[in-house]
Amino acid sequence: MSGRLAGVRAAVVTLGCDKNLVDAETMLGKLRADGAELVGGIAGADLVVLNTCAFIADAVSESYRKALEISALRRSGAARAFIVTGCMPERFRDKLPGKLPDADAFLGTGEYDRIADTAARLLGAGQAEPPAEAPRVLSTAGYAFLKIAEGCDNRCAYCKIPAIRGRYKSRPIPDLAAEAEYLARRGAAELVLVAQDTTEYGRDIYGGRELPGLIRALSGVSGVRWIRLMYCYPERVTPELIAEMASNPKVCRYIDMPVQHVSDSVLAAMGRRGGRAVLEAAITALRAAMPDIAIRTTLMTGFPGETEEDFETLKRFVRETRFDRLGVFAFSPEKGTAACRMGGQVERRESGRRRGEIMRAQQRISAENNREMVGSVITALVTGAGADNPNTIIGRTYRDAPDVDGAVIASASDALTTPASGEIRPGAFVRIKITGSDDYDLFGDVIGMAMDDEI
Repeated sequence: MSGRLAGVRAAVVTLGCDKNLVDAETMLGKLRADGAELVGGIAGADLVVLNTCAFIADAVSESYRKALEISALRRSGAARAFIVTGCMPERFRDKLPGKLPDADAFLGTGEYDRIADTAARLLGAGQAEPPAEAPRVLSTAGYAFLKIAEGCDNRCAYCKIPAIRGRYKSRPIPDLAAEAEYLARRGAAELVLVAQDTTEYGRDIYGGRELPGLIRALSGVSGVRWIRLMYCYPERVTPELIAEMASNPKVCRYIDMPVQHVSDSVLAAMGRRGGRAVLEAAITALRAAMPDIAIRTTLMTGFPGETEEDFETLKRFVRETRFDRLGVFAFSPEKGTAACRMGGQVERRESGRRRGEIMRAQQRISAENNREMVGSVITALVTGAGADNPNTIIGRTYRDAPDVDGAVIASASDALTTPASGEIRPGAFVRIKITGSDDYDLFGDVIGMAMDDEI
């Protein structure tokens, strides 16, 4: 391949959320379009790009650890160039050169377009113009994340994202439809819509929230069979959005709706809108319109001022509401946020204890729900083959988002086609008889390919 980076072996390592993964895939596309050979491991790479996360303290620590690991490889003679990108350079730009002296360059969240130019400069490549077309490199199998907006206008008291990523900026519907077509041609049967707040989509460029209109546009893309909604704020789950979800056969009966808490006083201190009444109304409306919907949420324990009574209220709410999927974060005081300066800080160990209690309660709910699936026949999207048995497939039901939810592991040895024969590929839909379960995953046997009306 020709280009300024011809002959350069490049590796991109990404940490953090699915939105970071999209950024990494975009950088991979720019490097490949400029001639680089993309490699999976950093040991044999000429160029290593580390795309970092800095959302909370644990993410910052992970990013530093990975950067130091790559720095050690450089000192042993590996990698001619090392670039650190993403949230950590954006948040700690002045401090990083001193802390990571082995890194050659730092690019923040708004500078991904400079990755090929920066690499060419560091490696002494020519000054030829980079190619105009640099299609994103899809690193997932059978599905793809579609980032519909950048930044955030919410001002949650605990969150650094607006300071790191900037104001909310929606991408136009024609651009997103074109990217969806590109992803579908490369085998993405499922589009997972992501942003800091997907329900805010369109307000900045269309004068009103246009997530339902975007969904309708994406539904017309050939090859797209599932559309999944992540990061929906409960106060913005409107009747129009619910109606679109309920009536559109391509929209998964699934919603990720991070609510953080249920105590009105804690929610007010967090800067979250709506309160418990709005949250409960959204859950009731979603379940009334789609009794089979899977609702995922994210909660936070130990926010400043959270009393034991607040926590017990939250725990009861989890047991009574029976969310299908749930994750919990212990509060992390981030410098520069309003929450870091608040009184009533909860001891870190206590925050962790509260998190553990809710996770154990949810584990029991998940296990009970999964046991009820044994004996049923479900449709699953194939995302890969089992590591130990080539006739075992890994898949997900409509009730499971990638990376954060469970999976279906199924034997295909008795089916008409098997992964080993190359017929059941990522992106295919299969029918599976469920024979067993654990707390989060299902197990079964593939009984055939899914028909169009079963997807």
